[in-house]
Parts: sequence; C-alpha cells; structure tokens
Amino acid sequence: MFLNIIGVIGGSATLIGVATWLSALLTKHFLIKDIEKYKQSLRTESDKEIEELKIRLQLASKERELAWKEMHDKLPSALEKLEEEFRSILGANKNLNT
Repeated sequence: MFLNIIGVIGGSATLIGVATWLSALLTKHFLIKDIEKYKQSLRTESDKEIEELKIRLQLASKERELAWKEMHDKLPSALEKLEEEFRSILGANKNLNT
C-alpha cells in the first residue's frame, strides 16, 4: 500500500515535470518564432525607411544643384551691374575732385 502511494506520487511528479519541461520548450519555440518575425518586420521597415531617406536626399541634392546653377547663371550679370555701379561711383568721385 505504501509503495503504491509512493509510486502514484512519483508518477505524478514525473508527469508534472515532463509537462512543465514540454510547456517551457513550446513557449521557447513560439517566442523564438515571434522574435524572428519581429526582426524581419523591423528589417523590412528599416530598409523601406532607408530607401525613402535616400530618395529625399537625392531630391534635396538636385534642388541644391539647381539653386547653385541658377545663382551661377546670374553671377555674370550681377558682376556686370556691380562693375557699372562701381564705375559710376568712381566717375562721380572724379567729378567731385576736379
């Protein structure tokens, strides 16, 4: 009788231990799967954001390039006007000195 009770208790303890180990193993497996899914979604999301940032950077670069080109195109006429003003000032100054 006593051995039967110990056998039942030991069997129950073993069964509980196996069930606990199995549930821990399954939980770990599903957590790893979830982590891998999360990593993949982060990777996909970050790749998408990087591409969007590259496009925005290229657009900003083109805008700056166009602005510099426009300024460079206007430079000769601006220098010409500046030279005319300078000559005008020098001419007026000569007239005052004579």
